[in-house]
Amino acid sequence: MAVAGPYVGSPASHFNYIALPVMHDVMLLVWLQPKFKHNTFVYNLKTDLSSVVTWDQKGDPSLGSVTIVKAGSDPIP
Repeated sequence: MAVAGPYVGSPASHFNYIALPVMHDVMLLVWLQPKFKHNTFVYNLKTDLSSVVTWDQKGDPSLGSVTIVKAGSDPIP
């Protein structure tokens, strides 16, 4: 859920996902959306840097940052 930026106030989205470790503190995430759509990005857990690999709203690759402000009870291995 967005806490800042253009998506603040948007409802929370729930998708299935695949998470693959790439290297220490870096993972590849694939959000599996309805109708065979997906969004793939690489996330650096140490620097909060996120790079969209497949597409964004305009269809372009993007680079930005994501900050986890609330962590769940299960740690990322």
